[in-house]
Amino acid sequence: MDIYEICSSQPDLVRRMLQHSTGPLGEVLVAMELEKRGFKTEVMGNTKQLDMRTTSPSGRTFSVEIKSKKTSSAWWVQTEPERSDFWIFTRLDIEALKITDLWILTLQEVKDLWRSKPYNLANRGRGDIPDHFLRDWEQHQWYKLQA
Repeated sequence: MDIYEICSSQPDLVRRMLQHSTGPLGEVLVAMELEKRGFKTEVMGNTKQLDMRTTSPSGRTFSVEIKSKKTSSAWWVQTEPERSDFWIFTRLDIEALKITDLWILTLQEVKDLWRSKPYNLANRGRGDIPDHFLRDWEQHQWYKLQA
């Protein structure tokens, strides 16, 4: 049995486990979305700014950092983004075990957002990306991963 089967067959158990930790659920749900689109994924475990290695259907390999939350006003990005080719920001519905909002940014895009908040530059190690920073970005830009 793999992690996807566990999540599907034991939603109440998964929900209880993840009520206070959205990170693992976000990683699983993003991996499932990628695999539906023909990507291969390898979750990296506890690696700073690198949650998964991914291979596109055309064979292009890249790294992904996934940031997930359920309700808070910001995603924690404590230090300046330096790793992962793409950053995927998600808002999750824990009860339904699904992604409600999803943004895909390149490393340079997330760096620019992070640097645009003066607090992050003045208080390195305690930074974040506020919710409103992504409000005007188009969601579900899966095509970025195909290039």
